[in-house]
Amino acid sequence: MSISFSALLLAGGQSQRMGRDKAWLEIAGEPLWRRQLTLLESLAPERIFIAAPVHPEWLCPRCEFVADARSGAGPLAGLVAGLRACTSQFLLALAVDLPSMSAIFLRDLLGQCTPGRGVIPV
Repeated sequence: MSISFSALLLAGGQSQRMGRDKAWLEIAGEPLWRRQLTLLESLAPERIFIAAPVHPEWLCPRCEFVADARSGAGPLAGLVAGLRACTSQFLLALAVDLPSMSAIFLRDLLGQCTPGRGVIPV
């Protein structure tokens, strides 16, 4: 079953503990933000939202930046912003700092969604 969904990249963290923006860390020569956007694009969502400060190099033809619902409120503020902008029945949210995430796992999650019921992994 193929479902209609949008995707949200959560990349607006302050990285206080790390001391620099995690989105720019490189894995195999590729910054995390690019790695995660490529992953989301491979899933063919209706729309892709990015909850982060606007970075021109992050733009892709279907990417839209969304401002946190409340500044300084952490990733939930980005999630709220993505939910507000989403017009699809489902929103797939992905944190920028999960470099081992796979398209297989995300497609499996999407495959578990049914009309009126999404999935939250634990």
